[in-house]
Amino acid sequence: MTHHEKSSQITPPLSVGALIFNELKRQGHSASWLAEKIHCDRTNIYKICSRNAIDCELLCRISIALNYDFFRYFSIRCGFIGPDEEPEDGEKGVM
Repeated sequence: MTHHEKSSQITPPLSVGALIFNELKRQGHSASWLAEKIHCDRTNIYKICSRNAIDCELLCRISIALNYDFFRYFSIRCGFIGPDEEPEDGEKGVM
């Protein structure tokens, strides 16, 4: 499969902010709770949840706080792994 064929199969993305917001709500946590966990102001959480892009280090901190592997979404979306694949030996699965 060529790169073009692979990229044409990618589904339209959810924004990273929407992913974070949805998981935060699914777990029943507030913006204040997440702000405390990642050591920032509550208003920054609202800004993060409205973003289309995010710094990888910040996404890592949020992933740890919510115990949810947001990076996996992008790996699946890009076709690097299948939705049911387990992490390879030596990789730490957050989920």
